[in-house]
Amino acid sequence: MDLEQKKLAQTIEESLKKLKTKRLTLLQFESKSGAVFDLYSYHLISPMIQLMTHLILKIKNTHPSAISAYCFFLQWKEKVGLERSIIMRGLTKENSNKNECIEHIKVLINEQQYYKNHSYL
Repeated sequence: MDLEQKKLAQTIEESLKKLKTKRLTLLQFESKSGAVFDLYSYHLISPMIQLMTHLILKIKNTHPSAISAYCFFLQWKEKVGLERSIIMRGLTKENSNKNECIEHIKVLINEQQYYKNHSYL
């Protein structure tokens, strides 16, 4: 693995170690749900998709355009799920900054459009 792939693998490994603790603190109402969503989306799922893409492209006789399309589809799907979680967080009483939530959703919609447009062969 090259340096970037090692960093991705390290991020995934460290996040998996934190996951159990984050879940427990959430269940005991000692942390906010956003912390767990961020851990899943930004530190587990997204790096896994990136690492998967890098590793699959090293296999002989693969079709890079098909792999890229599939990975863009996975990223698009992840952004849709992330948008849902941000909307839910924005609707909770604990969120005092609704405008920040709206701006975050706008960014996600633009990202989704990008991934959607690039996921077709």
